[in-house]
Amino acid sequence: MTCPVFGVHYISHASGKEFTINDPEVIEHLFDYAFDPIAFDYIIKKLTKNYGVDREIIFHLMSDHASAQGWVHMTLEDFFAQPHAPLSWVVDGVFTQIGASIISSPPKAGKTTLMRWLAYCVATGREWLQRKTQKTPVLYVGNEENRAALYESLATFKNVFGPVDPKHFYLSFGIPIKRLFLQFMEERLKDGYRFIILDPVVDCVPLLNANDYAQVNTALKPLRTLAMRYGAHILCVHHANRHGTGTNAFLGSQAFRGFSDCNLRIEGEEDEPRYLFSENRISSRHGGFIFKGAHLIESPVDGSIFIGNSKPVTEHLKQLLRMVEAIGALIMLLLTRSQEKWNVTNVRKELGGDNNYLKDVISKAVSVGVVCPLPEKGEKVLKLTPEFLGCDPETLHEKITDAFTKVRFSSEEMTQVLEHLKEDQKGL
Repeated sequence: MTCPVFGVHYISHASGKEFTINDPEVIEHLFDYAFDPIAFDYIIKKLTKNYGVDREIIFHLMSDHASAQGWVHMTLEDFFAQPHAPLSWVVDGVFTQIGASIISSPPKAGKTTLMRWLAYCVATGREWLQRKTQKTPVLYVGNEENRAALYESLATFKNVFGPVDPKHFYLSFGIPIKRLFLQFMEERLKDGYRFIILDPVVDCVPLLNANDYAQVNTALKPLRTLAMRYGAHILCVHHANRHGTGTNAFLGSQAFRGFSDCNLRIEGEEDEPRYLFSENRISSRHGGFIFKGAHLIESPVDGSIFIGNSKPVTEHLKQLLRMVEAIGALIMLLLTRSQEKWNVTNVRKELGGDNNYLKDVISKAVSVGVVCPLPEKGEKVLKLTPEFLGCDPETLHEKITDAFTKVRFSSEEMTQVLEHLKEDQKGL
């Protein structure tokens, strides 16, 4: 049978003793195994198959148990009578002194590089991305770190910007033993480390399915509980969907996004510039700050990260850029090999790409007066319009811009597109 209420009694096969699934002692025992995924999965299967306990109930009970550790309730009068401490920040407007946050990006987009610089800045009280920091002891858990690269980065920071107080920076490498990790982290919190970076967080918590909301919620709740208990901030590093943006950026359940006070994401892949975006639970009225596409640049000299002047390309502008580049390639093909006959089929073979998209490119090139399809022996042959015949490369961009601004695209949009075409800036 499925457990209809939380108070149903079961008999343990091991001890023969009666127990209830909502007994705090039973839940504590579940947490004892929670950081050993194989053992935890085995226990969950036993509870569901042998005792008919609903799997969702188990996770909800564990989540409630974790939440109860920091649960406080009182009347409004009592609340106002409590000692009041103003909101304080580790990184001004971004990371509160007590709380939890998460940062995500596609693989190899620069999360770890940014986290190294953040860890150094917080440990030394140096500004991070033009935001003031409160000097705070840092625990940096770099599960996927390359130790040689990390050594070189931190050594460069030390030589260029100054040393770190030995008691303000603690490092952890390699994949931790999950069932022991909370204990390890609590020990460091007792030692006074109050800003913790977990990179990546999925290697630090018991999680079999990152798409399961209840599992993610249960896995992350103990982190916030520890942050509240010791007055610390825990920053979790997580992967993003490769093609996800905005609220769809986080890989897996939306519980990752809902867990934190400040969500940050890095956008940009391969040779593209990197841009930092954020959403903040603390509004600007209370001092919260939001990154709205801050251009991240890594200094080639010392590896520090600073904010550049470039603006992120919107999806609309990306489409315009692809269209301009495709039409530019079509023009150059028709210019340099004008003696050949070109139709949709052999243009596609030459330029590649999706057939429907190429038809859109040709249609746009015709509509803006760049290309003219002429009937010849029963087929339509693509030719440049007289305006583009004999066009020298120096005036090519100018002519394309003029053509595009006549139909649909504003001059401002085309200016932005051409700026990005000429850009030679590199991000992280």
